[in-house]
Amino acid sequence: MAHHHCHGGEDGHGGHHHHDHGEDPAVKFSLYTKIDTERVMCWNEAEEGSGRTVFTAWEDRMDRDEMVESDVDPELLFHIPIPKKITLRNVSARKSSIA
Repeated sequence: MAHHHCHGGEDGHGGHHHHDHGEDPAVKFSLYTKIDTERVMCWNEAEEGSGRTVFTAWEDRMDRDEMVESDVDPELLFHIPIPKKITLRNVSARKSSIA
């Protein structure tokens, strides 16, 4: 079935309407909800347990309160347990502006 909607008022109703285009796919298909965060491991972390705190919900992605720093070199190695089979399409990572 074809779907048609118009935003310019040319739909014959003389106005416009508001409608929901659905939930943001980044929220709907969030990898965060699939991660067993209690079992996340991070090698080379300066503070034990800080590696599991950096995995956040999409809406909290800009929160700078949680971070993980390496204790010996610029690399961090993570073990991220995901109990169910998933299809991974995109991963976002952000580095701190703190040098």
